Amino acid sequence: MRKRRARWIAVGAAVLGLGILGVLLLRPRTLPIPAPTGPVFQEERTIPAPLEALPPVAQDSSGVAEELVETVEAAQAAPKKEILPVGYVQVGRLVYEVGGKRAAEETYRLTRRPEGIEITSAGTFSVKVLFVPVTVSFSQEIFLDSDFRPRSYNLEARGPLGFGNRRVSVSANGKEAQVRAGAEARTLAMPSGNAFFAGTLAAYAILPALYAAWAEENDLILFPVGTGGGPGAPSGTAAGEVRVIAQEPIPMETTKGMLLLDRYRFQGRNFTGTLLALGPEFVAFLGEGERAFTAYRADLFPKGIRLSH
Repeated sequence: MRKRRARWIAVGAAVLGLGILGVLLLRPRTLPIPAPTGPVFQEERTIPAPLEALPPVAQDSSGVAEELVETVEAAQAAPKKEILPVGYVQVGRLVYEVGGKRAAEETYRLTRRPEGIEITSAGTFSVKVLFVPVTVSFSQEIFLDSDFRPRSYNLEARGPLGFGNRRVSVSANGKEAQVRAGAEARTLAMPSGNAFFAGTLAAYAILPALYAAWAEENDLILFPVGTGGGPGAPSGTAAGEVRVIAQEPIPMETTKGMLLLDRYRFQGRNFTGTLLALGPEFVAFLGEGERAFTAYRADLFPKGIRLSH
């Protein structure tokens, strides 16, 4: 019985290797999610500076905020060094829901430095293993160079009594990636097109900036680098391509009032949904399909998020 229980706990812990898919495949608890045990950012419950600077939105007769439209268009037309200027910081607190119930929580911080872009995050998710609640905490570090190309990735998960412990690291040089997941190590060829690390949903905070930098005719094709940390492929395998397609902006009520949000269609091999953003700011991801889930900025939508149309 002890061996059987250990085996099931190990299986549940291994699901973290698929990040968000782990949240989808295992039944979430209905109890409140405990606070993350990893790095805690003082700004995590506040509105990021770029949003704080926005004046109240004045709607025109058609209900479209022209000033925000002009701001978003200018950001999309800017060169990469201006899309995320040095010193830019974005912070947020993400809540994941499955079937309308909270399943995980993650805080993140995206920082633009002279040498590149750093994304750090920490969070927890809870699952039931043999009817016993198990909470796993995780932390993630991502680094992109000044041209937004992936360079390094680290994920560490920690479970009770050592169960669920997992470490994944990736080091990329543009041509190949060295991937280490636990005791396993392998070398992979990097995609020849635009690539990004497919980690937890905090890794997707870079997508609005990648779209502004690389999209052609409102369409961006990306190649996820499988890290074993999120939607897509496990570490060491091909994840296929992802398309990000611009759609009509949508006005939504937030803690900063009514904002006109950018809306994108996100199409992956087994991962499809709607990406919402405000210029370079990640706002939410609304999944589709049988195992659909929602991940949103709780600092912008403390009561959750729903698309009205």
